[in-house]
Amino acid sequence: MSGNGNNQGGRNGAYGRRHGDHSDEPAHYRLPESGVDYRGVSHAELIRAVMRGRPQNLRTVGDGWQRLGSSLNERSAELTDRAKLLSERWSGTAFDQYLTMILDLTVSAREVANTALDLRDVAYADADLLERAQKAMIGLGAP
Repeated sequence: MSGNGNNQGGRNGAYGRRHGDHSDEPAHYRLPESGVDYRGVSHAELIRAVMRGRPQNLRTVGDGWQRLGSSLNERSAELTDRAKLLSERWSGTAFDQYLTMILDLTVSAREVANTALDLRDVAYADADLLERAQKAMIGLGAP
């Protein structure tokens, strides 16, 4: 994810067709990529639901994913650096096996870190979208 606040690209395009093609229906009945049909929900209920949302809570969640991703990347780098230092004093089959284990661990940790950073981007983008929706709802006035 790019983290630019535009979450419309997604896996299935601007307004994904995950649950079948609904091209004959207006896109405003569905959230991007959700496939959720809001035709049975009143305008007042939609406004209440949107206004109950807390963008700052989503940003706090994003901050948590940021901390996790950063921490995992830092620990991976530390393990790699320590393995390099250890290689100056240790060699042989046991070290090769140890190094293979450390490399596997750091690759896996970096993959999890990247996933955490992707989730951070999603949380931040969702916070931005919620904030924009709330401002739009306020601009529309009472139902």
